[in-house]
Amino acid sequence: MRFFLGFIFTFLLSPLLVQAQTAIQEAKLSNGIHVLLMEAHNVPMVAMQLLLPSGSRFDPKGKGGTAALMASMLTDHTKIHDHKAWAAWLDSEAVSLGAGVSRDALIYSTTVLSEALPLGLDMLAESLLQPAWDAKRFVILQQDAIAGATKAMETSGYRASIYTSAILYGEHAYGHRPGGTLESLAKITLNDLKKLYAKQFKPAGVTLAVSGDIT
Repeated sequence: MRFFLGFIFTFLLSPLLVQAQTAIQEAKLSNGIHVLLMEAHNVPMVAMQLLLPSGSRFDPKGKGGTAALMASMLTDHTKIHDHKAWAAWLDSEAVSLGAGVSRDALIYSTTVLSEALPLGLDMLAESLLQPAWDAKRFVILQQDAIAGATKAMETSGYRASIYTSAILYGEHAYGHRPGGTLESLAKITLNDLKKLYAKQFKPAGVTLAVSGDIT
C-alpha cells in the first residue's frame, strides 16, 4: 500500500516533488473521500489530483468516449460561468484546471499558487458540482472529439490501439479506447453524459492527492 501511494504522487504530482522528502499523510473525510497529502514547501504552489471512479469502463455499451466527453464538458463551463467567462476567470487567476479519463478513473488536475488556494478549491468545486450541460457546447465538443479521432485515424498506432483493445478484452468494458472512436462518439447524446454523471459522481471511492506549499 505504501508503495502504491508513493507511486500515485510520483506519477501524478512529480512537478512539485523535486527535493521533497516529506512522508505522505493520509486522512479520510466523513463523506468517504480519501485524502493524500505531501508537503513540498520548495515551490509556492499547490497541485491537486482528484481521482473519481468514472472512467471509460462505465461508458454505455457502444458509446465509447462518453466519460471523456463528460470530462470535457465539466471543465468547459458551469452553471455560473459560460465557457468564455470560465476560461477568462481561470486565466486571470493563473489557475490550471483540466480533466482526462483512463479506463478506471476520471482525473481532475488543478495547479494554483498557494496564496490563491481557497479560490482554486472554489473553482474545482464549481466545475465538479455545478455542471451546466449546455447543448450548444456539447455539439461543439462532440464535433471536436470526432475531428480529433478522424485525424488520429491517419496514424497506424491509433488504429492498432483500437484493434488491440478489442482483441484483448472483447466485449468487456475495457474493450474500447477511453477516447472512443468515430462511430461511438457520434452515437453519444447529452443525456448519456448526464446519466453517467448522476451515477458515478459520488464522494465514496474518490481519492484527492495534494502536494505543494500546504500543511
